[in-house]
Amino acid sequence: ILSASPHPDAERLTVAIVFDGKGKRQIICGAPNCRAGIIVPIALPGAKLRNASGEITTIKKAKI
Repeated sequence: ILSASPHPDAERLTVAIVFDGKGKRQIICGAPNCRAGIIVPIALPGAKLRNASGEITTIKKAKI
């Protein structure tokens, strides 16, 4: 994570600028430990993630 700042409209979200290996991306993060300088995995639009109940969710681009 290159930089992180509080989301202006959502108390529990962070706006982060990350480097994905090719370029910079702005993402929204809900993790409470999101901060500049840490290395984290990112799930880009189209990625499929399994939740705790075993259901698969596809990550998609959205406006908040």
